[in-house]
Amino acid sequence: MVNKYWKINERVMHYIEQRDIVLASLIKGECEEKDEIIVNRLITSSERFEVLKRQFWKCNICGCKLKFKKENDWIGEVAHIDHIHPFSKKESYPNGPLLINELSNLQGLCPTCNLKKGSKRIQ
Repeated sequence: MVNKYWKINERVMHYIEQRDIVLASLIKGECEEKDEIIVNRLITSSERFEVLKRQFWKCNICGCKLKFKKENDWIGEVAHIDHIHPFSKKESYPNGPLLINELSNLQGLCPTCNLKKGSKRIQ
């Protein structure tokens, strides 16, 4: 069980490191080719926590109570972290495709609202 845990953490750390490398290259102007840019959907636990805390642990659409994960004791739906500007349309994101996962583009939704929203942008 411990080995499985470490493999998952290694994979997560790899994605975080890759994201940081690409962002640093973009800032320095070293990354010009569009094919060099790799963007993934990875949202870290700390980012997830910040999004939910910012929304006072409520769904951004219907206002129902949310919780961080299924194991939490309090009553509420397990939060889905959603992209306000859909990830599938990252190329048209106003701040650029690399910043599609920035906190200002993330919101916490209950599973029902997230599935209803799909890839539509909610204003």
